[in-house]
Amino acid sequence: MVRLPQISQMLIELSQQVKRIQQLFPDAARCACFPVTIPTTMALQETQDLVAALRRARIPLQQLLVNRVAVAADACDYCKALAQEHARTLQHCKATFPELDVVLVPEVANGIQDTEALSGLIRFG
Repeated sequence: MVRLPQISQMLIELSQQVKRIQQLFPDAARCACFPVTIPTTMALQETQDLVAALRRARIPLQQLLVNRVAVAADACDYCKALAQEHARTLQHCKATFPELDVVLVPEVANGIQDTEALSGLIRFG
């Protein structure tokens, strides 16, 4: 059986933990958030909502990762069209988030499995 003093003490400890976390979030030296999205209109709209919420919470943002970006080199007609659509969406993304470093993660057949594969990320300038 849990008694009222025990519940009160638990709530006080929880409140103290929440305050410590709230103090940690705005400290860019100790905390950062890296939103990840995909290059579609709907995902970009959802990312705008996420970034707005993170900013209201004063959580530092420096980069936006855009995953599964189609690359058109030697591609079929569908893949070329998809790459063109992604390029348009990425232009809008960069215009929407000019203060963020937009990092592109290309679509790869087997996904990115290790840190070596991550070194191939493309910066969108």
